[in-house]
Amino acid sequence: MPIFFINTFLFALAAFLIDSLQDFGKFSPGALLMLYAVYLLYFAVFCNLTLIVSALSKNSSIALVILLGIWMLSCLGAPKAAANFADALYPYPSRQEFLAEVNKDKEKGLNGHNPWSKEAQQLEKEVLKKYKVDSLSQLPFNFDGYLMQKGEEHEAEIFFKHYALLKAQYQNQSTIYRALAWVSPFLPTRFLSMAIAHTDYQAHWNFADAAEKYRVALQKALNDNFAENSKYGDWEYQADKSLWKSIPKFSYEPPSLGFILQENLSNLIVLLFWLGVSFAGLYFISQKL
Repeated sequence: MPIFFINTFLFALAAFLIDSLQDFGKFSPGALLMLYAVYLLYFAVFCNLTLIVSALSKNSSIALVILLGIWMLSCLGAPKAAANFADALYPYPSRQEFLAEVNKDKEKGLNGHNPWSKEAQQLEKEVLKKYKVDSLSQLPFNFDGYLMQKGEEHEAEIFFKHYALLKAQYQNQSTIYRALAWVSPFLPTRFLSMAIAHTDYQAHWNFADAAEKYRVALQKALNDNFAENSKYGDWEYQADKSLWKSIPKFSYEPPSLGFILQENLSNLIVLLFWLGVSFAGLYFISQKL
């Protein structure tokens, strides 16, 4: 019971403080309430385990040692072992390896033999042929802005490719974590709390993707404006206020609580399984005693 009251007090205090903060972000009472419920289930599992071990132990010292061992294995050993196992099967590249692969594609092209310098030259020939002119200055738009936009799209495609590889590794590691969540009640509780609080990798990818899409759209608006409203070689051009007014502000809508719970349904099932098993064990011990 003390754990219940302490948990309730802390979550109520957190709700009050978060709600009173200005410019905190999007506060969801439903998400905080769900997080509260998850931790209540987690505490209930360990309370049941404590009662079971205490009932089976001859004295309190033995019970304390056994419970400390259970806590160390489930809360320290199991998460570390799961992380090492997932990383061994599906390792992330280091920052140096990631940047090296990105630079390799920049130098040699996505197909390995067509760098952007050659693509830019080919693009220039195609544009001149399309508009039937002999020089870039005769084009009805500024080729410099047009080329910058094509270069931006080319570089974005390279980063999309390598970020997709990182996301694939994340999905593979997540599959391993879900499979190993049965080992300890700590694991499903950890993944559920991170997902509800938007501090997991999935929340990071969702926000990063939205921010990157906005950046690409913003860059395209700037390059298109430069290409359409300036002359070739005119690097002194400055857009007026109307351009900035036409660009919408960045807006991000995080996934709903229902979607998060649906994506983490397996973790919720595992946590409920641990709760059911612990209650069943407690009931069995009470009947036996």
